[in-house]
Amino acid sequence: MQTNCPQCSNRLVLDDAKVPDTPFMLKCPKCQGTVKLPGKTGNGEAPQPAAVQAQQAPPIKQAPSQPPPPSSSVVAPPPPVRPPSAPQIGTALISVPSSEQAESLGTMLGKLGFASERLEPQLEEKVLKLQQGEYAVVATTRNGVPEEKNLYRIVCTLSPEVRRRVFLVLVGDEFKSGEGSEAFAALADLVIRSNDAATGDRLVARTMIERRRVYQTFWDAEDRRAEGKL
Repeated sequence: MQTNCPQCSNRLVLDDAKVPDTPFMLKCPKCQGTVKLPGKTGNGEAPQPAAVQAQQAPPIKQAPSQPPPPSSSVVAPPPPVRPPSAPQIGTALISVPSSEQAESLGTMLGKLGFASERLEPQLEEKVLKLQQGEYAVVATTRNGVPEEKNLYRIVCTLSPEVRRRVFLVLVGDEFKSGEGSEAFAALADLVIRSNDAATGDRLVARTMIERRRVYQTFWDAEDRRAEGKL
């Protein structure tokens, strides 16, 4: 017996000896649809399928159409998006007089993969964490904060081993952003003018690379010592 699947036109062949006398169902191996056949006939011809039962996929719900945006002669630029390839690589501690400036610094460092914390609340706990080397970056100012909150002075008193691991960014109107001689005189790794705080990520990244070249030998030796290999 031979017939064609009405669903996909696949040719179906069945041994006549296996054809039952009564109507039966035959499944198409190609599309999995089923064909109803009437059984054996006297003239030896394959009967035409009486019905086909195929699994139908549920109808796809169409999303409601959105109204077109209003036309405008001025196209606003897209908002800045943090690249997905910037994983979190450490934590920065920020202490500056202005909340707006602190937020700008946090956003700027976030582009480089640093999570940010403010010095307050839990000031004493965070100072202790700084002294134990748990912060990779400190962004602060020399002036305008009370003595007990002056991160600049606290960083200057860190042990050499911890200090080498902390990248100190000093922010202030008295600085010229990226000026190496000013940073050296202030015992900082980088100085940034206040109005450049939000856009200094490239400058920070470049200075970190240069600093890594200088301190990598010390860091490797300290790591080997900590592992008992020296």
